[in-house]
Amino acid sequence: MKKILFVIMLAAAGNILASNRSISETIRREKEEQRAANWEKKEIEYTLQRDLQDFFYSYVNAMIGENEKKLEKQAYNNLFDRNYIVSNSLKREIAEKYVRELAKEAIKESTLRFETKQINHISEDKVDVVFDIKARNLTRATNGLTINNDIIGRVVERGRFGSVDELERIMKRRGNEPTKRNFYNVALEELVSRFAEEIKNITDEDVILDNLPATLQRVNGKWKVTNPVVTEDGIELK
Repeated sequence: MKKILFVIMLAAAGNILASNRSISETIRREKEEQRAANWEKKEIEYTLQRDLQDFFYSYVNAMIGENEKKLEKQAYNNLFDRNYIVSNSLKREIAEKYVRELAKEAIKESTLRFETKQINHISEDKVDVVFDIKARNLTRATNGLTINNDIIGRVVERGRFGSVDELERIMKRRGNEPTKRNFYNVALEELVSRFAEEIKNITDEDVILDNLPATLQRVNGKWKVTNPVVTEDGIELK
């Protein structure tokens, strides 16, 4: 009887060990499949960015162009103290420079990120995907861009004005356009520098285009976007 029980216990232990090995093998296989899927997703997103980003940058530039009107209004509100006597022509010159320099910095930092939402395998070497395009929200970096006391202090130091009081006297009197232009040019350099530093730290993203379709083909082991087709006239779905 004891021998029979011993045999039964050995058999049960063997079944448990076999079951544990089977579970471990399943977990290992699932992890490998997940790693492979993640790697494929990264490869596809890299391919989308490589093949399509130049075209979609034109869309981003158009968005920045639309924001330039808001920046121009912001320039008039934030740069020109009501107590300063500044000609309309100089205001326009400085406002245009403000918009131009901020837009230039924004374009330099406007990186696009392509994020796949669906991957449908047509064959081993062909997939249909749906993806979003995201970009960092740089607009909040313009908040607080104003000529405050700190900026004025830097302008006095860099522009070789004798003191803040001397600068104030010049700005509140008529004439002296070259000196006033110098004041604003130095102030703009300070503001643009702060803007450039601020946007480097922004991580918030907005979806600028969503649910876009694409077909990718693997050729010689590497993915390539075959649809849409980017042409000189734009982008075409075939």
